Amino acid sequence: MASGAIPLIAMFLGAGWWALCYAVPLPELDQAERFLRFRLAFPGIVLVAPAILVFSLEYTGRKNQAAWRFIALLLIKPAILLLAVSWAPLHDLLFGAWRGRPGDGYFKGGPLFWAHTLYDYMLIMIGYGLLVRHYLRESPLYRRPVQLLLIGMAIPFVFNVITVLHVIPPGIDITPIGFAICSVFVATAVFKHGLLVPIAREKIIEAISDGVLVVDTSGCIVDSNPAAHDILKGDARPLRGRHLKEVLPQWTVASGTCDGENERTEVFIAGSDKYVDLRPISLKDASGTLKGSVLVLRDITTEKNTAMALEQANQQLRAQLFAIESMQKLLREQAIKDALTGLFNRRYLEETLQRELRQAERTGDPLAIVLIDIDYFKKINDTHGHACGDAVLQALGAMLLQKSRAGDLACRYGGEEFVIILIGTSHQIALQRAEQWRAEFAALSCSCNGTDISATLSAGVAVFPDHGREEGALLKAADDALYAAKAAGRNNVKSAIAENLAA
Repeated sequence: MASGAIPLIAMFLGAGWWALCYAVPLPELDQAERFLRFRLAFPGIVLVAPAILVFSLEYTGRKNQAAWRFIALLLIKPAILLLAVSWAPLHDLLFGAWRGRPGDGYFKGGPLFWAHTLYDYMLIMIGYGLLVRHYLRESPLYRRPVQLLLIGMAIPFVFNVITVLHVIPPGIDITPIGFAICSVFVATAVFKHGLLVPIAREKIIEAISDGVLVVDTSGCIVDSNPAAHDILKGDARPLRGRHLKEVLPQWTVASGTCDGENERTEVFIAGSDKYVDLRPISLKDASGTLKGSVLVLRDITTEKNTAMALEQANQQLRAQLFAIESMQKLLREQAIKDALTGLFNRRYLEETLQRELRQAERTGDPLAIVLIDIDYFKKINDTHGHACGDAVLQALGAMLLQKSRAGDLACRYGGEEFVIILIGTSHQIALQRAEQWRAEFAALSCSCNGTDISATLSAGVAVFPDHGREEGALLKAADDALYAAKAAGRNNVKSAIAENLAA
């Protein structure tokens, strides 16, 4: 067997076991299973770093240094660590206070864990240094396999450092993904040296829960793992040899390869009704020539469905909030509006008139009020019925709304009486406006129960501050003017000034 084959297989066996133990999604496990799953990964974890060092020694021609005695010494630390994993009295030393309980937070580790981590990092760095030294001493013609080894072995190391230092969200270990990518580089490199590694590739690629596709520059799939087939299952045919357009027609990169690291893409797989997070990674040789791509597929159907359900719930909540706001607006309208005419009610008039009088007093602007009463309204009710009387009231309310300015406030004062507040309006203009309303209403004909009903109105006009500075005084002045209009024969407009002069 080629030099370095056994430790390389051992390294991928350990990484494969590591990946296999993390294949079960963490949220689906209870407390005991979380802790057990974590401990079960250690036989694979402790094997990786010594295997890398022994492989580096054998691969760089130092096979004598990798004798069984040396290997036995390397296995002392894994044996101690596995003892701590399996023996409960040492759990605090290795795991700290973490036991996979919901309140434990993310794993921080005890002193033994960090000693193990630093020791493994040291072994990996020594092995990596041997490979770097070998690379620098090699002829440029034979550097390519070593270069692939260096790139491949750096990926899981960096991924592990990212995981241990919690650069990514706690509870996620991306080291097995690093080994999956590493296996592609290592396999390419060692095949040129006659080293047989299909077993190692199977252990790491097939154990990983994410789908992995290896695609050449023409877009043809040259390798895949079972997870990829499960995610993309549309039929029973194998993925290898098929074009990516056939398997993933939804992906926008038609050739199936990418020059550089493309952004992650979300793809819906119609054949399996799954949402997939697709991450392409380019494969280039030493000269920078693109040789293909590795596509990592992660099933995000559960997360996507949860997000869509949340969005649907948010839409329903927004609809409910809109309904509540509409109801509140309606209630506010009902509190200040007269239900029959749609004008403001007496309560709103009293609140507003007092406020506008204070404002007019501060600014010195004029303010007029017009008090309107429908002539012979009782006779209309007695002759035609209250429904027709209501129709007449509605007709007057509609006319006042139509003929009022944006700043005017038309209110139903009570019964057949109406009050219009004219903000910033002089006495003369107020009289003209009241006369206009009188004429408009006299020309109206209201149809009720097949009968056309006509009516007239009388109005009294009072102006601040000439006829009163307070709400009561001003309304009293307008009421006196209204009675003067009634006394003058109705269908008339009178001013409080004219009434005062008459007195």
